[in-house]
Amino acid sequence: MSARDLRPLLLATLGGLCLCGPARAADPAGFGAWPPRWSSPSGSLKLELTGHLQLDARAFDGWSVAGDGGDSLRADETEVRRARVGLEARWERLELELEADLADAEEHLKDAWLGWRLGRGLRLRAGRMKVPVSHEWLTGSKRLDFVERSLPVSAIAPGRDWGVLALARLGRLDAQAGVFAGDGAADASRSGTTVAGRLAWRVARDFELGASGSGGDVAADLPTQADPRPLGLAGDSASGYRFFGRKFVDGHRRRLGLDASLGLGPVTLAGEVLDLREERRGQGALLDDLPAERARGWSASAVWRVLHGPSQGNGPAARTLELGLRLEQLRFDDAGPDAGFAGVGNRARNIRPQSARVLTS
Repeated sequence: MSARDLRPLLLATLGGLCLCGPARAADPAGFGAWPPRWSSPSGSLKLELTGHLQLDARAFDGWSVAGDGGDSLRADETEVRRARVGLEARWERLELELEADLADAEEHLKDAWLGWRLGRGLRLRAGRMKVPVSHEWLTGSKRLDFVERSLPVSAIAPGRDWGVLALARLGRLDAQAGVFAGDGAADASRSGTTVAGRLAWRVARDFELGASGSGGDVAADLPTQADPRPLGLAGDSASGYRFFGRKFVDGHRRRLGLDASLGLGPVTLAGEVLDLREERRGQGALLDDLPAERARGWSASAVWRVLHGPSQGNGPAARTLELGLRLEQLRFDDAGPDAGFAGVGNRARNIRPQSARVLTS
């Protein structure tokens, strides 16, 4: 039986695990709560199974989607958006995290890293993990305030890749810095060796400012190849429509990001700005250098926790109601002068500016 044949069974099993309630009594192995946990008698070894399931449903009132919508359109009325299952382990100063997504056909393996706690304020990790750029990107999908990540984060933030990462806490400062094999092992636009880091300053208990960035080089396919691939970033709207196609790029790719969050009682305000620049050396029609491609985006959100009751054991909050509003924009252009014909081709010298703006509630 192939992995594809097993997927429905695995999804059903994961759904049952995610929807079940806390165990009524602890069994001899120690699995007495949700998520299932096990601890050795001495407490030095701890294991925890994790997982969550997200199902999306959408309707097209008075409008039928022609064909299958293509690869970049969400035309299906139902979709298994996420089907995560994982394992977390702790032993003495070592920690392990494994997570896979059964619904992601392009990237089944998400996290696979081994960590070492050197002290209360310093940890090292090695393996496959998120490249540390953008506060929203580093927030797990279970803890997002909105169903989907914002457009700037989806387009500009890096992905997961193999590397080493150091995490440090110095008073009110949290720092992450690492070296990775690329900026997204499953991404078609993956760069080469990438250095990335993020610094967060807790100004007050409910007020945080953050800055992050990454840098790496992209090596274009040789123009003599039969079908060279454009390796620039792409822009997709909230519906999945691709409004900005990939361009031919070669050279340094740089990301910069700023973020802030402020808690005012039951209301949380958050904002983030991301900027990307990638060179296009030798990517013109005559193998000449082109102005660098630019991608800029921002998001601003407000979330009001109307109800947030006490939790039952280790389960979710008993009564929870949140109202959220988010405005975001993503824009692509080039860093050169706005002169001559503005085109949308993948080797255009003057890239026609293209953008998308979304209001989510």
